[in-house]
Amino acid sequence: MKLLNVLFMWHMHQPAYSIDNEPFMLPWTRLHSTKDYIGMADVAARSSAYRMTFNFTPVLWHQILQYAGGATDRELEICARPASALSLNDRQFLINKLFTGNHAALIDPFPRYAELMDQFSRGGEDAAHRMTERDIRDLIVWRILSWIYPGIRNSDSLMKSLVEKGSGYTEAEKEALIEAARAIIASVPERYKTLNDAGQIEMVTTPFYHPILPVLIDSDVAEESAPGTLLPPRFRYPDDARWHIREAIRTHSGIFGEAPEGMWPAEGSVSRAAAGLFAEAGIRWIASDEAILFKSMGVPLSRDGSGRINRPDLLYRPWICPTDHGDITMFFRDHLLSDLIGFDYHAVPTDEAVTDFIRRLHAIREASASMDFEPCVCIILDGENAWEHYLHGGFEFLDRLYRAIASEQGLHLETMTTYLNMLTGDPARLPRLHPGSWINGDFSIWIGDQEENAAWNALRDLRDTLGETLAKSEENTDMAMGYLRKAQASDTFWWFGDDHFTTEKAEFDLLFRRVLIRGYEQAGQIPPSALYRPLIMTRGAESEIDPPKNLISPVIDGDLKSYFDWFGAGSIDVKQRFSAMHGSETAPLFIRMKFGFDHDNLFLRLDPVDETARIPIRIDVVFESPDAARDLSIQFQENLEDDSGTGSAVMSFLDGTPVPGAAAFDRVCEIRIPFSACGIVPDDRVQFYLEIWTEESLASRIPDYSDIEFFSPTEDYNSLMWRV
Repeated sequence: MKLLNVLFMWHMHQPAYSIDNEPFMLPWTRLHSTKDYIGMADVAARSSAYRMTFNFTPVLWHQILQYAGGATDRELEICARPASALSLNDRQFLINKLFTGNHAALIDPFPRYAELMDQFSRGGEDAAHRMTERDIRDLIVWRILSWIYPGIRNSDSLMKSLVEKGSGYTEAEKEALIEAARAIIASVPERYKTLNDAGQIEMVTTPFYHPILPVLIDSDVAEESAPGTLLPPRFRYPDDARWHIREAIRTHSGIFGEAPEGMWPAEGSVSRAAAGLFAEAGIRWIASDEAILFKSMGVPLSRDGSGRINRPDLLYRPWICPTDHGDITMFFRDHLLSDLIGFDYHAVPTDEAVTDFIRRLHAIREASASMDFEPCVCIILDGENAWEHYLHGGFEFLDRLYRAIASEQGLHLETMTTYLNMLTGDPARLPRLHPGSWINGDFSIWIGDQEENAAWNALRDLRDTLGETLAKSEENTDMAMGYLRKAQASDTFWWFGDDHFTTEKAEFDLLFRRVLIRGYEQAGQIPPSALYRPLIMTRGAESEIDPPKNLISPVIDGDLKSYFDWFGAGSIDVKQRFSAMHGSETAPLFIRMKFGFDHDNLFLRLDPVDETARIPIRIDVVFESPDAARDLSIQFQENLEDDSGTGSAVMSFLDGTPVPGAAAFDRVCEIRIPFSACGIVPDDRVQFYLEIWTEESLASRIPDYSDIEFFSPTEDYNSLMWRV
């Protein structure tokens, strides 16, 4: 029986986190470099049989090289200051930022870090006051240590000593750790170059700023991909797409001494026109998702109960895509296998996960036995975010997986280009290429929503302006175009709209608008006033909240015995929110929030998606004002069985002090919070929101990006106002 060539491609990607040369706004390039980028290279180097393809975006390489040269980010800048010199705002910043990441994998395994999270992570200004200098240094050191590849953390003498010490770190130890982490980042490019030069791995790239290339070429392609998509006025600049491809090749060649054979189009987004530009630039192969292949062939895609695809003869082979600039080879990834690694196996014991994956590979090999050449299965996924959810960073899982594949008869790990070089005969030719991405086979994540279209309008306005300026004078236009191209990255569009959730959405919005503003300024133009207002407000969030119409005093029993208990309450429809990785979403827990009050209490009600399904959750009530208001948490345990529905609900302030309120979760979740206990008096201006937590992960925020605001009722109730 023929070999099954297993073609892994790991996509490494971070957006531009700065506008010019200021500190990066977010730390993710630094943190992923010290853990995931260096760690995945180390695992790949453990055996000559471990052969695979790595894809780094050029904008990521630029940031890694900047860190190696001394660049910093806002988080690191504050961490590097002496603890004694930190202001209250600095301390609050560290509390807000240094507990981000998956708690189970990155915080809980380290007792001191977990202790600090328990004490300070939700404490607001009070926590910032309570933090000692010792606490601050310990928090900074553990934040850095937890994001370092375990193979280095457990072998480096400095890091081993810090782990063993556990707490009570000095400024000198903190500074030494920061420099050691920077040295790890500086070693990343050479580590991959060495493996690439040895033929152990293949390095490829992506268009420079990770744009959705088909939409840059002609935004009307989104309607072709998904008829009925609500599009903004047409954006049509194929020369911008050419620049991203050309500069990606130049950057890659500068690091590795040779042009890449292949490219992963950002988000697997392809069209016939985009494929043509890759071919025009001399790229030999590109890749996308199985959904694109099946739509291109006009064949329905289905899988049976075991995950076997209905047409293995189509998926497990490369294809020739004809374009106006010549032929280009295309690979199409197995979506299921890629998602199992990205989103599922972290919750499965390593041995079981590896055994399951090997079983699936053998099933593919058997289904492909009739092919007239050796088949391939492409497993292409994010090489960064998934590992936050794996214990030990996922490196133990990867090593066992590679070892199992390499040792199995009939399976062979290989790089993309080497596999093509081994083929005899010509691959089959695609009859057409359906335009779309790896998500749903269309471009709906990046265009079609009100916020997304507003962003495309802002992008088009600057592009048109620069086109007119260039026609008059080339002076400064090149630099202005640089800002425009940075704004063409897919990342901001990923967060615009209702598809994905992040607590850092405002930062992405701000970066996008500031880059556009700099583009206008560089061209000597006055930026439109609209760019000084958040684009995320264009959704019209006010229309999603129905304000209360009268005082209410419902019975808190978790039931809905009387409709009139909540008659006249305010209401918010809750939409499903997602994480950084599309597909890693948890199911939405609630579909609606009711809220209201009487003179003494605030009342909240959350209506679950399924009235019978119960999982342990924690609801945090976070008050932005008044300053005296105290945040609190309500913990609901699993499967409440007593008739009242209140037996497993624990309501407390963040310091653990019980709150004299009430909470119940049966058919619905109901909460009563006394104003006086929280420090709220009549006629106070109150702003608050809810955070819904499951297993120490933030599942959603209600409302999404704003606060609920009201004035606590006075006796006459006439001064009451609700607005968002």
